[in-house]
Amino acid sequence: MRNRMPNDVPTLVSGYLDQHLGRVRGLSPRTQEVYADSLLLFLQYASREKGTAPDRLLFSDLDPDTVLTFLNYLEEERGNTARSRNLRLSALKSFFGYAAFKNPALLDQVSRVKAIAGKRYSKGVVAYLTPEEVTAVLNAPDPNSRFGLRDRAMLLITYANGLRVSEALRLGIGDLWLGRNPNMTILGKGGTKDVMELLPEHVDVLRAWLDARPQTASQLVFVNRGGEPLTRDGFAYLLTRYAGIAARVMPSIARKRVTPHVLRHSCAMAVLKATKDPRKAARHLRHVGYKSIETYLHANPEEQLATLTAHAELGIKPGKFRERAPGVLETLRLVRKRTLY
Repeated sequence: MRNRMPNDVPTLVSGYLDQHLGRVRGLSPRTQEVYADSLLLFLQYASREKGTAPDRLLFSDLDPDTVLTFLNYLEEERGNTARSRNLRLSALKSFFGYAAFKNPALLDQVSRVKAIAGKRYSKGVVAYLTPEEVTAVLNAPDPNSRFGLRDRAMLLITYANGLRVSEALRLGIGDLWLGRNPNMTILGKGGTKDVMELLPEHVDVLRAWLDARPQTASQLVFVNRGGEPLTRDGFAYLLTRYAGIAARVMPSIARKRVTPHVLRHSCAMAVLKATKDPRKAARHLRHVGYKSIETYLHANPEEQLATLTAHAELGIKPGKFRERAPGVLETLRLVRKRTLY
């Protein structure tokens, strides 16, 4: 008979998801969803491994070896990348840290789990679209159909302002001001709010969509055909569809995997190319610091060339070849040769 304790898993999970993530840490709903999904996957796996129902799991069942085999399962059976594996591990470490806070007696087990290192991986090349490719994608929606107007407005606003998909989909009608000095208020990471100016062409496409938008109780700008909030999957589906249409006139697009975040990457590259200033690109994408923008510097060959060209002004002059005197090693070799022969 297994002894149940006040620190059993269901109690900890309930407190972690219902109280800790939102009220204590103030994480966004999207981040809470990712953490909850990671924890659910792990508990389902542990339940199978321990041969007990998820609601009968005890914290002692969640030992470091089970965490390690779960991480292997993610890669080998679910086909997750090392990056996804590391994100799942970070979510689990957050939960284990909460458990130790609630019951310090669990600290030894928790510390061993938190000592599990993330897996190193190559970040690869940043995927992005050129301005010409972006234009082809933005021109793909049919401007003569109601939801073509929606899709053109949604894609243009997302790209031009470097929005995260969650930020675009959370945009409410009350967040828009389309009168004099038009702007929109974006709810970003950590609940931060940013007011962003809108250009005349942005105002035009938004007005066209709002005039055609179906009557619905939802106050969100971008809704689906049923008047319900558009989902991330819906956004991704539409973008993939329009990328396929755009590839007919711009074949280079077919060689790229166009995801919603690629639009944000593409915006960063365009701003960096126009300003030559990583700090401005970071501010446009609303990064806290500009170190995270450094990845775009490595992706842009023009930026690399500009850096090399700038270094040519350091006053370093080309020299003329002159036969040098033998160094220490050469002198020793000559001495040794003379000695032997």
